[in-house]
Amino acid sequence: MTWLNMIYNNIVNFLNSLMVSNTAILDLDRYGFFEPANSQMGAIVEMYYSTAQTMFYIFLFIVVLIWAIVGSRNEDIKYSVSFKRWQETLIDIGVLFIPLIIIYYLTIPAVGYILHIDRFLQWNEAIFTIEIIGHQWYWSYYLDSLQNFNILELYFIYHVNLEELDFFLVKLNEDYEFDFDQIMELDQVVGLRYLQTNKILALPVLHYIKVLITSEDVIHSWSLPQLGIKVDAIPGRVQMFLLNSNYVGTFYGQCSELCGVNHAFMPINVEFLKEDQFFDWYLKNIEIRPYKILLDNYILECL
Repeated sequence: MTWLNMIYNNIVNFLNSLMVSNTAILDLDRYGFFEPANSQMGAIVEMYYSTAQTMFYIFLFIVVLIWAIVGSRNEDIKYSVSFKRWQETLIDIGVLFIPLIIIYYLTIPAVGYILHIDRFLQWNEAIFTIEIIGHQWYWSYYLDSLQNFNILELYFIYHVNLEELDFFLVKLNEDYEFDFDQIMELDQVVGLRYLQTNKILALPVLHYIKVLITSEDVIHSWSLPQLGIKVDAIPGRVQMFLLNSNYVGTFYGQCSELCGVNHAFMPINVEFLKEDQFFDWYLKNIEIRPYKILLDNYILECL
């Protein structure tokens, strides 16, 4: 039957993947993993396969051990056979140290990953900060240009001279705030039906962005699997994490914490763009026209 063949092929492919040490050549889509978009998700995938390999070998060892015990049973022996002293000592040492080695083998990468992420948050410098607030049942995003001068410098430093840049930053001292709500797109009938949103959060690729997240009502969870992100949005508490991608593309996620009747309809849609495309999107949304400001400055100099 077709479905039996499909199950058999999936099992065979999974067992073959357990024998592969290089996760780059694995078919990650088949086992619930899309292609990791950054090193953080890549480390999570590697830890998953390392744990799966270890569990598979332990399972094989137990099966072989049970088979050996059952196969070596001798019904002619009427009395129990005791081990020699050195055999008992060897078994005790094995039972004690082998599980410890396995536990250390599984624990050290996980603890090292957690410590690395914690240190990374403390020492890494993000180019700007965004704020995310969870609601029932949508997400709100806030970007304040007054806090993000460095992204504008990053854009204009390659296009204008220092005098024009200073003039532009002075003009930017007014309150330009950019915020929007991200709600599921109800008109989408095919394809990514429950993942499309009315607006997309655009971010620059190959840069780290600091994210502050909280909730207005109940606990939500902001999750982007391809980026290795799953952070709870808790009322009255602000969580912080870093967001980055090594590839240009659109990434989808959903709320991963049961938050009410419409919990399944809180999609997340983030698109990573090249620098020039991102800044065009950003300045367009805060209704700033750099060329007009620079043109006004040129006219004033000519008068």
